[in-house]
Amino acid sequence: MAFRFEEIKSYKTVVICDDCKKETLICYDDLPLNFNDRMNGALSKNYTFKNYGDGTFKNYCEDCKSKYE
Repeated sequence: MAFRFEEIKSYKTVVICDDCKKETLICYDDLPLNFNDRMNGALSKNYTFKNYGDGTFKNYCEDCKSKYE
């Protein structure tokens, strides 16, 4: 009998709504996304970001963002 083993590394990037905790897949790739790609990926999935002025940013899904506009 012969066996072969491979180590497979991949990264799954998910954006999480800060209100309802809904998770949406942004990307599944061999390399982790950088900050800009994560932000652009979240925006492409209809998430929005709100700056609370004290250095805190929160992100909201399409269903929750109307509560915070």
